[in-house]
Amino acid sequence: MAKRVEVKTELTTEELHERYRKATNPVERTHWHIVWLMKEGHTATEVAERIGYSTRWVRTIVGSGAGQRSRCGCRTRLAVR
Repeated sequence: MAKRVEVKTELTTEELHERYRKATNPVERTHWHIVWLMKEGHTATEVAERIGYSTRWVRTIVGSGAGQRSRCGCRTRLAVR
């Protein structure tokens, strides 16, 4: 079974959603969308299906270790359990 990636950030889901909606760069927008959905509690597989990316790529964007930054530049602290 794959490890579950949990996004821990000081930003609320509403703030992440707002950043997703306001992003003008399409790549950045997708990355914010992924972080927002993960923060809402969706699994990497669910997010990948919704966004159209592979689960592996979603995990790469979010990161797999504590204290890493996502590729969108948002300050997230991640914990793998």
